[in-house]
Amino acid sequence: MAAVARLTGRRAPEKIGLLDLGLMGVFTHRLSRTPAKDPVVSPLRAPFTKYVGVSGPSELREEVRGMKQAGEDGSG
Repeated sequence: MAAVARLTGRRAPEKIGLLDLGLMGVFTHRLSRTPAKDPVVSPLRAPFTKYVGVSGPSELREEVRGMKQAGEDGSG
């Protein structure tokens, strides 16, 4: 992004407004949830996870392959 901004001659704004900050937060949240939960991206997660079921509308529930969850061994 910095290279594109430099090539187009744009500069970063002096101040970021509250509305812009809120929009960036929502966008970042949605951007991070897409590769983590979206069914379309599940083939990329397949080597690392195993399918368990559906956790919500348009979301898959998967577990990490080969790792024990904390407390599964009875010590927790």
